[in-house]
Amino acid sequence: MRQKRTQIRDHRAESALFFRRALVSFIGIVVLVSVLLTNLYHIQIREHEDYQTRSNDNRIKIVPVAPNRGLIYDRNGVLLAENRPVYSLEITTEKVPDLDDTFARLKTLMGITDDQIARFDRERRRTRRFKSVPLLNQMTEEQVALFSVNQFQFPGVEVKAYLKRYYPYRDALTHVLAMWPKSMTAISTALNAKTKSTTTRPPAISANSALKNIMKICCTALPAIKKSKSTAVAALSEH
Repeated sequence: MRQKRTQIRDHRAESALFFRRALVSFIGIVVLVSVLLTNLYHIQIREHEDYQTRSNDNRIKIVPVAPNRGLIYDRNGVLLAENRPVYSLEITTEKVPDLDDTFARLKTLMGITDDQIARFDRERRRTRRFKSVPLLNQMTEEQVALFSVNQFQFPGVEVKAYLKRYYPYRDALTHVLAMWPKSMTAISTALNAKTKSTTTRPPAISANSALKNIMKICCTALPAIKKSKSTAVAALSEH
């Protein structure tokens, strides 16, 4: 029986093969690390401002806030229109773990009625979960103070304040205050009509002449202002 010959291993060839494989692997690792460092440099150094702006856009949300309406005084300094705070109890359903239990405890604490809960449910179906829905409007100062003491027991429920228009002499002067937007519209319409009627370039005029022209337009476009003003002054003097 013929025996198999034992093959002698070539250690030098195996070492050379291992060295070549290790060298190729090392070169590949160096190339990949270089690409990674280059991309990191590009993001962190060259594009830093761009990505910082994007990060701030993700973190900060710009919410438009309507400006408060201004106060209206007469020529004697008497306040005719102002803003008064009104308080509303609102619930964000996304932050409330158990809505039924919250309603039950609010009934005991604040005297919430079933009609108010039903109105809240109707409004909640039309509103997204992360937005607050009013449950109790026109809260008194006593109700605000009572809920503020116990607010820690009601997660997702908060009191929000809004400004509501208030007219101290509303019975006598509301019609006069309502005329001012129409008066401004009439003045703007008259000025636009006078501007369109002038086809050629107007000559240079002084400030006094321009003021006189505006006064003429106001007097012709708004004859009812004087009558309304006298009525307002008479009603205010009666108060």
